[in-house]
Amino acid sequence: MHAAKKVTEKTTFDQQHNTAERRTLSPAGGGKTDLSLPPCARDALAYQFFARREMGQGRVPQPSKIFFGGAYDVRMEYTGAMDVKTGAKTEVTDHVNVSIKGPQSDVTVEVFYARDAARTPVLIKIPVPIGKITLELVR
Repeated sequence: MHAAKKVTEKTTFDQQHNTAERRTLSPAGGGKTDLSLPPCARDALAYQFFARREMGQGRVPQPSKIFFGGAYDVRMEYTGAMDVKTGAKTEVTDHVNVSIKGPQSDVTVEVFYARDAARTPVLIKIPVPIGKITLELVR
């Protein structure tokens, strides 16, 4: 949804053939787009779980392509340990800059992962034209 414009889409992944079909369901007659996929295609949520697993094993994920409507190039850069205040306490986190480049976007999001086994994201900072949106995990 963007202002008064509302669109419903469905993307079907075919991992065996490295393709995906994105179909506009609403408004009617929106058509379809065929996408070429890398060998292990991920949507945004699957990529986040993959990244957390990689970080938990001491690796930063390689640059990748994710699919969220269209295709986006994602690159994670580990910048080091940082202390982050969450609630009443401060904890050491792994700070990562996530660069996301798409058809009409180019943004870098800051993510702070806890150093627990699950690499729980405790703080995320998203730049917007008027400042930053900050998402904080409340435990």
